[in-house]
Amino acid sequence: KIGSLRASLLPMPNLSISNASIGDTVKIKSAVLTFSLFSSFSHKDLTKIELETVSVSPEAYGKLAQWKRSDAAPQLAKLKHVQLKEVKLELENITIPLLSGDIELSPEGKFVKAQFASSDGKVKLIATPEAGGFLLDIATKDWQLPMIPSVIFSSFDAKAVTTSNSFSIKE
Repeated sequence: KIGSLRASLLPMPNLSISNASIGDTVKIKSAVLTFSLFSSFSHKDLTKIELETVSVSPEAYGKLAQWKRSDAAPQLAKLKHVQLKEVKLELENITIPLLSGDIELSPEGKFVKAQFASSDGKVKLIATPEAGGFLLDIATKDWQLPMIPSVIFSSFDAKAVTTSNSFSIKE
């Protein structure tokens, strides 16, 4: 669902979207989709996506991971960059601070790397693809354990691997 949609040709062709949702699992306050010059606003000409104030519920994670692998997914050959501001990732018993960051894609449209940080600088996350999932590099400062708020780590660094159905810490 899209609350409102506006098209613009200058400075680059783009679509501005507000109050969008994907089912009940992903909500987006605003999005700007930028297309290549002389574009017909085709998904094949999409070069950049900027999303602001995004909320993702736990039910969405499996669906989002499967979408890009689907043959029905549109081919976004020119998309190289996705910028996210104020992303709220919901987990069942864990509170994650609002994150902002960037996702990089290769010229073939494959996921290369994602970098996120909390606005207070206490949490940093880098995700890179690994066979069947993602390698996560997590760094925190003055971090409270979500299940035990009285425990605070002055610093915490970890490397973990996640797939659509597992999460394991490597380091």
